[in-house]
Amino acid sequence: MRELVSLLMFLYSLNSFSQDLIDVALRNKSVLILNEAYIIPNSQINYLELDSIDKSIIEEFKLQANEQKASNWNESDFKDRILIKNKERINVDKVLTLSPNLTDRQKKDLRKAIKIYNSTDDEWRTFPLQISKPLYSKQRDYAVIGFIDGNSGGTINLFHLENGEWKSIGGTRWAY
Repeated sequence: MRELVSLLMFLYSLNSFSQDLIDVALRNKSVLILNEAYIIPNSQINYLELDSIDKSIIEEFKLQANEQKASNWNESDFKDRILIKNKERINVDKVLTLSPNLTDRQKKDLRKAIKIYNSTDDEWRTFPLQISKPLYSKQRDYAVIGFIDGNSGGTINLFHLENGEWKSIGGTRWAY
């Protein structure tokens, strides 16, 4: 019984640990998230060659990138975000309800962007944001998350856990 309680506490802490990273990674990003998790190509990990971290950590990320499987996000994985299925129309009222702090100008711009999104073919959309599941170093003090910003390219971001808080320490932008 004691082992079961310990295991449950460990799993809960991993979930909380992961959630904090996702919250940090999504700061100042779209509230619209594609439900299909992005799979980071191994080749994009190569662009993270940073002098600030040990090269073996980059190698760990490359190995993990090769092992990723297709998966979907759940609503419970995010706070104040809307999951969008591929080719699903976006409900502007639902988005505005989750974004109460927007200025009138931001609301107008968002309405316009969603109207364009709902009436445009998939191939030229600029959102929703597609995010990868985090890849963690063995020590779980570094993590990589990838983003695709609609069809306009994306980023691979590197995070470091410092004093119990995740900090973005670098990344790279790429475009199609």
